[in-house]
Amino acid sequence: MLKKMLKNKKGFTLVELMVVVLILAILLLIIVARVPQVLTRSREAKTKDHLANLRVAINNYYSTNPGIFPQSLDNTPHNIGGQDVPAFTPNYMQEIPKARLRSHPPSGANPNSNAVTVIDTQKELMTPQNIADSNIGGWIYSSTTGEIRVNCNDLDSREKIYYSNYGHEEKE
Repeated sequence: MLKKMLKNKKGFTLVELMVVVLILAILLLIIVARVPQVLTRSREAKTKDHLANLRVAINNYYSTNPGIFPQSLDNTPHNIGGQDVPAFTPNYMQEIPKARLRSHPPSGANPNSNAVTVIDTQKELMTPQNIADSNIGGWIYSSTTGEIRVNCNDLDSREKIYYSNYGHEEKE
C-alpha cells in the first residue's frame, strides 16, 4: 500500500524546477535591461508635461496683463511702460519646474535643470539657432513672443525628435 501511494504521488522533478528557475531568470534580465529606458522616457514625458504647464501659465499672465508677456520667469515684478506687472513666480507658478532630459545628453547640457535663458526674438518665433547658441538644458524663453521651449538641441531617447521641438512636433 505504501508503495502504491508513493508511486501515485505527483511532484516536480529537479529538472522541471531548474527549467522554471531559468525561465524566470531570463524574464528578470529582460525586465532589468528595460528599466533605464523606461525611466528616461518617464523623465521626458514629465518634461513635456512641465512644458505644457509653463505655456498655460505664460498665457494666463498674458491674458491677465493685457498684451504683456513676462519679462522673465522669476520672482521679480516689472514696470513696463509705466505699468506695474506682477512677478511670474509665485503668482502664476509656484516655481519653475525642471526640464528632465536623458541622463547624459550628448552636448553636455544639464539633464536636470530649471534654469531659464531669456532671449528677445523681436516678434519672431524661435529658430534652431537661438537654442544652439546656448543649448545648456533647462528652458529658453522669448520675452517678446511668450514662446518657451526646452533649451537643448539633442535628440530625445527615441532619437526621433529634438528636445527643443517638444510641443512643436506637428509644425516641424
